[in-house]
Amino acid sequence: MKIRRATGIAIIILFVIVFCSCDIASVKDFIEQRVAWHNRETALYITSTYTGRVYRYDFDTRTAEVWFSTGENGTGAIYFYNDVGYVAVGAASSNPGLYQFDPRLKSPTISRIGTAISAQYVAFYSDTKGYVTNHVFGSSTGVFTFNPSNPGTGLTGPIPGTEYDDFRMLQHIILGIDNRIYVSSYGDDTVLQIDPSLDEVHNTWTPSAANPQGLLSEFSGITSYIYVLCPAGGGTGAIDRFTPAGSQSTVLQGIDVHKMVHHQKTDRYYAIGYTKTYVLSPTTPPWTYAEITNGGASFSGNDIIIHGDLVFIADYDIGTKESYLYVIDTATEALTSYSPVSIMENEVDGASNLAVY
Repeated sequence: MKIRRATGIAIIILFVIVFCSCDIASVKDFIEQRVAWHNRETALYITSTYTGRVYRYDFDTRTAEVWFSTGENGTGAIYFYNDVGYVAVGAASSNPGLYQFDPRLKSPTISRIGTAISAQYVAFYSDTKGYVTNHVFGSSTGVFTFNPSNPGTGLTGPIPGTEYDDFRMLQHIILGIDNRIYVSSYGDDTVLQIDPSLDEVHNTWTPSAANPQGLLSEFSGITSYIYVLCPAGGGTGAIDRFTPAGSQSTVLQGIDVHKMVHHQKTDRYYAIGYTKTYVLSPTTPPWTYAEITNGGASFSGNDIIIHGDLVFIADYDIGTKESYLYVIDTATEALTSYSPVSIMENEVDGASNLAVY
């Protein structure tokens, strides 16, 4: 799907000619980058946790190129909101934090929002309020807020009830369909429900299995649910679901999954664990499920995202030091004929997180 805005380009060119005092070469570069932006195609962005590189994957050519780099080890989750890019950098870096960048530019300058935190995941509540989880093993944790429209105001927090307490280890954070914020904590095996109007913990839930990580908010009929994914981690994994009021049920036990997406057209869920990938059918609990394999061999990944009728999974093979995209066709519930796709040019890169923009 191509985005073309000829009028917008003309306005940009006029603005540069009238107001810009830079040299002709700079003006030419400025215009060329924005022309490319207005003629761009939606693409998949992939972060490398070991080098900080961010790759842009073209859906048509099935190739990826380096788009920019944070220059930081520990680069993880990536987001786009209101035409601004955000990337979380964790404590493995010497400069951790939540960074923003201009996605209209190739090789953009990145800038950190506020002070250094070990940024994990981000959720956007409104144009003026976003949330980011911070976690450093054994020392600190918490949910911080920031203003996407005015990032210069930095970070505020942590929100009371989300601070480190010797056990709490915050990970995934999402905005629920009910407009509340939900955070998983695998250290004390809880899920926190935050009221954005007060920025305080409204409820705390305990799933049926340990180590809650991935979260997903979806409607099922007229009921909204928060799905909580608890990977096995040496125990028994499970998928629980909660209503915003706190009513709990377990849809599946004995499954090792940590992230999940929903394909609305077929009403199927696709989930990744630490060793396997599944397609799940939301029948009356327990749900039914089947493993998706690569020619009979199990596979998994670090992140999963859905775009149109395709599911993308980013994986890094430590043994071969290769990064791959596994691509699942939801029509067949199997890998496409061209999957897996080898991505990332350097063996020290490690495919981590995904975002479509």
